[in-house]
Amino acid sequence: MKRFNVTYKLIAFGITTLLLLLNFSVSVNASGTETVVNWGGGRAYRLFVPSGYTPGDPLPLVVMLHGCAQTAVQFRDGTQMNQLAEQENFIVLYPEQSTSANMSRCWNWFEPDHQRRGSGEPQIIVDMVRQVQSNFTINEDAVFVSGLSAGGGMTVTLGVLYPDVFTAIAPAAGLAYQAGTSMLNAFQAMSPGTPAINPATAARNAFDQVPAHARRVIPALVIHGAADHTVRPAASEHIVTQMLAYNRFIDPTIQTTPTTTNGTTNGLAYTLRTFTNGTGENIIQHYVITGLGHAWPGGNGSIAHTDSRGLNASLASWRFFQSHMGIPTYPPHPTDPITTTPTEPPTTSPTEPYTPAPTEPTVPTEPVINYTTISANVNQHFLAGRLNMLQFNHYFLLHGPATPFNLYQIVGTTTWTSTNPRTGS
Repeated sequence: MKRFNVTYKLIAFGITTLLLLLNFSVSVNASGTETVVNWGGGRAYRLFVPSGYTPGDPLPLVVMLHGCAQTAVQFRDGTQMNQLAEQENFIVLYPEQSTSANMSRCWNWFEPDHQRRGSGEPQIIVDMVRQVQSNFTINEDAVFVSGLSAGGGMTVTLGVLYPDVFTAIAPAAGLAYQAGTSMLNAFQAMSPGTPAINPATAARNAFDQVPAHARRVIPALVIHGAADHTVRPAASEHIVTQMLAYNRFIDPTIQTTPTTTNGTTNGLAYTLRTFTNGTGENIIQHYVITGLGHAWPGGNGSIAHTDSRGLNASLASWRFFQSHMGIPTYPPHPTDPITTTPTEPPTTSPTEPYTPAPTEPTVPTEPVINYTTISANVNQHFLAGRLNMLQFNHYFLLHGPATPFNLYQIVGTTTWTSTNPRTGS
């Protein structure tokens, strides 16, 4: 286990408390403290610190990554992770994606700019972790990450690119690293479940980016619904294949033939496959839950993308994480030539895949813009040819199947957009 400079941490905690009071939004109640930190670039994070936290006494840290069309608050409330953290005494970090980085608040797991160690959204999330570690006493052998859907895809990316930061991962309804390398093949990776790059090849692509001193086994708990029609169950098989290949680069004693257990919990049956290493440790566990769609199971079913039935994914993830605290150990924070750790990332990042840019409402040489406006639901827009399949999926996530929304077409063009050409909104 790593050493902790208690005096430094006490000082840092006092400074942090003052900063929180002056600059950040803080809510305090009998069940711990939740802080909202504006990060830059439209992003923010929420941090839950349980009431049992004492400066100088290191606690585990769990990073929770929301899915598309979700906020950090919705993911927090759906997973009920704060309640578990208060009960079990660990800290929870909820990064939140910005709509400027992705209109649907998806983490851009499928963009090459966000698939490299030391850049893009993975590095931003790591920088958030580093900031929490500098402000609170964190057990650095017990930093974990979990996420749903796009958050699950980013969870796998973080695990394979930063094994020196994260001890174990738990993606739910997620996708393998480099399963998509563009928006187009990202949808193919989701359904029917065809990855852009072979999962084992992608595992080597990630492994080769990690400095030798930082390489380590990354245990993975993989959870997926058998009735998930958004991200097909095959995607979870690809994660398992990838994590087996990745971890066997380090520990070839990890078995490729699992033990299989069938059971039922909270109204839904499941199949659990477990892959162990030579000493019998559970390195990869894979739950496929019958009847579960594209959702986080065992949570608050009143929240979108959460199902109250089935395995309690929050508790299962935490128990899996607990079983891997501090083993094996790895070097302290390296001076890593390909890793950057700015205190505050810039408000605009060249690694962001795109920033939706509205058409300028006026141009000096064109004071008047003529355009057509049509209001309809996503199915009507699609059937009328105003949306392609990728756009259909995007607007379906934003508006659902029945809610009307406007599309605009500038006269003389063939492109429809949701951005009003005159107002830019």
